[in-house]
Amino acid sequence: MPSGAASQGQIGTDANGGQSSLATDLNNSPGSSTSGNTTPGESVGSGSNQGPGAFTKYTFKIGPLVSYFDPDVARKVLAALAMPELKGYEYQPLASPVYVKTDPGVEYTYWLGTRSEMNSIDSQTEIVSLAFDGTGPVVFRRPVVPESFVYETTLIDPQPLDQLLNRLKVAGRQGFCKITGFDGANWRLSRRIEANSASCDFQEWLTDHPVGDEEALQKIREFGAAGYKHFINNYYVRDTTQNARYIYEVVDQPPLANMTVQERVAIYNKMGATGALSYSSMLDPNKTMYRRVLDCTRRWFCGW
Repeated sequence: MPSGAASQGQIGTDANGGQSSLATDLNNSPGSSTSGNTTPGESVGSGSNQGPGAFTKYTFKIGPLVSYFDPDVARKVLAALAMPELKGYEYQPLASPVYVKTDPGVEYTYWLGTRSEMNSIDSQTEIVSLAFDGTGPVVFRRPVVPESFVYETTLIDPQPLDQLLNRLKVAGRQGFCKITGFDGANWRLSRRIEANSASCDFQEWLTDHPVGDEEALQKIREFGAAGYKHFINNYYVRDTTQNARYIYEVVDQPPLANMTVQERVAIYNKMGATGALSYSSMLDPNKTMYRRVLDCTRRWFCGW
């Protein structure tokens, strides 16, 4: 799925896309142990300063409805992004017709290309949209002012499971901090080679009982205050070279299916002005969790 500010939530926990609730994701995550619940002191350590921090603001706007399944999606998306009223906004396939703009943001150049170009794009170029049926052109984008970096990937075998955390820690110390996909049973991790590269630490939350929303929220708040964000399954990751924090807030909100697009945009803009993006649904259908990222200097890592 194309990347973007509002679609870079954790795997399986982006409420904008209608995925399962936070507690459901944790209870269904493979790798849970029966050895007992890991306490914050054992897994996270002391939290960082909880004072105000810098954050990115988000603005949402209603634009043309362009379905990810439309065979002409690329041309329609490119036309929408060229509209003067959508200058600086990004297309999110699962949120259409809602477009998002970040502040501070990045200015991009967009163009139509062929599918064969997908095999040779450089590390500065991203895929914005392409037809689900495997035909037609692709919308690419590249920063107007390119950054100086390259991505490298590595594969992690999750088996044997009792050794996975140590293997993740070794990879994290080398800067492999982000999961980008899967190669068979293996996990594909990436690192960004730049002037001051990241170095990451991984922790695992072990529990011997089903987890409800209240316990899950308490735990991820403890992790977030210490700079850890959800990685995948029961694993959390922190970039040790920065002091980013993650703040979680539960908001009373009707289910998306019961709201008009205008109502959705109104809620998103209210929360976005405070730096919060919809993060996860809850077991209570009338509540949604939002997340703020504070003091993050690496957008590619923090997910905004």
